[in-house]
Amino acid sequence: MNFGLRLFERHDIDRARGAGGAASRVPSRLRIPATIYPLIITLALAIVGHVLLGLVSNGDERLNIIGAAVFAILGLILFELRERSQTARLLSVLEKARGDNWLISHLEHIVDNYTDIMTSGDTLFFARAREHIVDIAGEISETAEGHIDVQPLQESVFTIKLVDECTRTMDAISVQDDEWWSSPLGHEYLERHKAVLKHGVIIRRIFVMPADGEAHAQLIRAMAAQREIGIDVRSISAEELRPEQRHDLVIYDGRYVRWGSDGEPRTARLSRNPDDIAEASNIFEDAWLRSEGVRDVIASKDV
Repeated sequence: MNFGLRLFERHDIDRARGAGGAASRVPSRLRIPATIYPLIITLALAIVGHVLLGLVSNGDERLNIIGAAVFAILGLILFELRERSQTARLLSVLEKARGDNWLISHLEHIVDNYTDIMTSGDTLFFARAREHIVDIAGEISETAEGHIDVQPLQESVFTIKLVDECTRTMDAISVQDDEWWSSPLGHEYLERHKAVLKHGVIIRRIFVMPADGEAHAQLIRAMAAQREIGIDVRSISAEELRPEQRHDLVIYDGRYVRWGSDGEPRTARLSRNPDDIAEASNIFEDAWLRSEGVRDVIASKDV
């Protein structure tokens, strides 16, 4: 039965193979219309039934006809089951979306445009439309699992929003941020820190220090400024950290963790996955215990 249902769905697969498949190179006018395909399969099954019964009926034409009729009926039943299966799946999706007019509106928009592209016969644009839908589905799946990949232009929006929503704690490891803290975004980020500190949020930050040089001096100034507004600041050299600890990270209220990436452009991943948060917390606490306060370091430098 499953084989029969898959056979009836073949026309959907062929129609949606995309620009790289063999079917996509066949002009659309030469393809079998989707509405005719089930009838052809039913006729093919009838012929198969006629032939198979002919092999065992010793020339009894009545049995041959009965065989053809049985296989044709089987084909119609399979087609009906397929249609009902698709209808049930569609109703299940609509039931989940019921009450969310925003979602229904966007689903309707996607389906309308996708159908227009599909029926146009342009396999290149159809393949591209499918790629877009696959990308969207993948991103939504990632989000449902508690992950968001954040591009550089979006990151400031996310991080500032997360700081604004903090109510209890913010723990951070700052890596390669010497220039960022002195930038306009860095100044705005610090201003948001001041606001949440006034509401009792506890902020701890570990600066991963480079060797002496301009970057080192910039971070000394950044540490002094942050310590002055009430952030608990510590420092540690990169050599004292394990490889997995040498990444920018911020934990917001134990609810979200932002992981920074290496290289350029510097992207980030935001996660609300409990396992990711637990891992980040362990990394931070271990680094915190091995880091040192910066009172003496700041006092010994001309900041």
